Amino acid sequence: MFAVADSGEWSDLPRIGLFNSKLISPSSSVAGASAALLSFTSHYRKSGAETARVLVSFDGGTPQPILTDGGDVTARIERLAVPVPAGAQTLKVTWSLASGDNDWYWAVDNPILTTS
Repeated sequence: MFAVADSGEWSDLPRIGLFNSKLISPSSSVAGASAALLSFTSHYRKSGAETARVLVSFDGGTPQPILTDGGDVTARIERLAVPVPAGAQTLKVTWSLASGDNDWYWAVDNPILTTS
């Protein structure tokens, strides 16, 4: 299975405002870890003012960005190092596509989180 956020398809419908979509992972244990590695396959077509970001939050805290889009990415495996704060117990990942208006899409597949 994979997830697709598509502001182009969304804009074909009657709507108000801009397209904003989030995919939020379940909590993963990072207890005792000093680092995590998040990997996933990314297919992103940037257009207009939309922004794609990957954010992480620890123990229910405020999500912090670890990746902000830089343009088109097709069929690339992203590997993102995530420092784990001392004492953190859980981590959540958010994939966010925001401010889309008849722009392109972002597809995410095969997310894997490992700790060390």
